[in-house]
Amino acid sequence: MTEKELRDSGKLYKPFGCEELRAEYVRAGKLVFKLNSLPPSGSEERRAVMHSLFGSMGKKCTIIPSFHCDLGYNIHIGDNFFANTGMCCPPPFAKGERKLLPLKPGAAR
Repeated sequence: MTEKELRDSGKLYKPFGCEELRAEYVRAGKLVFKLNSLPPSGSEERRAVMHSLFGSMGKKCTIIPSFHCDLGYNIHIGDNFFANTGMCCPPPFAKGERKLLPLKPGAAR
């Protein structure tokens, strides 16, 4: 099995064990860096970066920097989504409409 096939099947894999995976992580890292470097206001440039990074994204989505993820394309968020500073997305990640995420994971029960 390739490293990507191992990852996709939920088995232990080496994240930089093949060029395809390395390219996916590097691509996401560049987009996350750019997203975190832009002002948190609702600019079109932030929205364009988020569209490039995420698998799908609804309307009126706000993410306050800093934001962290591994790949990005496995993240799917719905309409009226808000994530406060320090969001970290473990793969895979999907949230529907009208979601507000707390500052720290596990803070709201």
